[in-house]
Amino acid sequence: MENNWIDLKRARKLDEETAENRKTKQKTCLIFLLAAAVGAGFHFLGMGAAAVVGFVAAGLLLVLMLIQNTGKPKNYLRMVYEDGVATPAIVTKTDPLTVYALGNLDYSGENRIYGLRWFELKGLPGHQAAVGERIPCASMFEESKERPQFRRFRIHPYCWATDQNTVLEEKIREIDEKEWELLNFAYKKYGDLEHLEILELRPDGTPICRRYDNSEKYRLVATEEMKAAHPKKAYPAPPQLPEDMKENVLYQRLAELAARKKVYEYICQPDEKDELITIFSNPAEFAKRQQENRDALQDNEIPLIFCYCMVTSRGIWRKNAFIPWKQAVVTTGKAPLGEDMTIYINEKSIARPAYQRTYYQISPEAEVLYALEESYMREFFMELGNLADSQI
Repeated sequence: MENNWIDLKRARKLDEETAENRKTKQKTCLIFLLAAAVGAGFHFLGMGAAAVVGFVAAGLLLVLMLIQNTGKPKNYLRMVYEDGVATPAIVTKTDPLTVYALGNLDYSGENRIYGLRWFELKGLPGHQAAVGERIPCASMFEESKERPQFRRFRIHPYCWATDQNTVLEEKIREIDEKEWELLNFAYKKYGDLEHLEILELRPDGTPICRRYDNSEKYRLVATEEMKAAHPKKAYPAPPQLPEDMKENVLYQRLAELAARKKVYEYICQPDEKDELITIFSNPAEFAKRQQENRDALQDNEIPLIFCYCMVTSRGIWRKNAFIPWKQAVVTTGKAPLGEDMTIYINEKSIARPAYQRTYYQISPEAEVLYALEESYMREFFMELGNLADSQI
């Protein structure tokens, strides 16, 4: 396809990376002028030391402006749409407008690895921007310094550089149908990524690891093969409940679920005040903290776990805001390898498991064990909602 379809005037106006860079330069220029004016004012008033500070600040800002102007070639936009890799993206949300994209991170051609991530965009002119719509993009990649692959990528939808529907349709066909299918499968199964987080995948959709685009650190994702190779002790019996709670079926089911999901030692046996607190292990502490926080429970709402916030049979209470289970997205292990695991609901921390096992030596074995613990804890929290619904 000839590249005469590229409308640089349109791209300069709509390309969001260019717009961000332009705003940054404008802010830097404004601050430079302000610093220079302040320095001149102090010099005029005879305040030598203050004037020097103002002029030094202006000089530093001038250097920053020169660095910003030399970061990318003048023909960068044309290079993006001419030479950028055709990459599939799909609209997953309309408010705010969000797309998931799939980029091939392998540059050796020997071991194809894909990166799944999402971008929040301001507009997609030329598209309906409906959920599920295919958006062809040109992508630019940045190499990793520690691994033989690309570290991250940034998408530039072709609609930012052309208003020709025939071009957009051709770009959709240009992308391998297998990549569109993999993207559709991956975002539906793993579409809970955090901002700037990248999930690396094999061509068959098997997850490899999670990481952030501004970091080389990564966390393996647990697979069924890992679970089979590293069986974990199961706890068939629920804990001994206090006398006043022995008749509470929900608490018993909670303990049974923890045993079945292999997180029993995290949930059912905490003994440190700063760690996870379960109702049946310390009801007096819960009652005290519950009264202090003044979280109102409905008649049919049963508290389950209390740590950074309160987890109940209906959902999660955090800072007087309530998230029902149906709207809750559970993630775990946001901390890089070697630090304590944390449980997140909609990207907000809710608990840190008791008896946390931390692996300080970053070995292949430690990475696998950490990934398994993260997976077990995530599965447990995701089933809490179903457990409560079946009992109330």
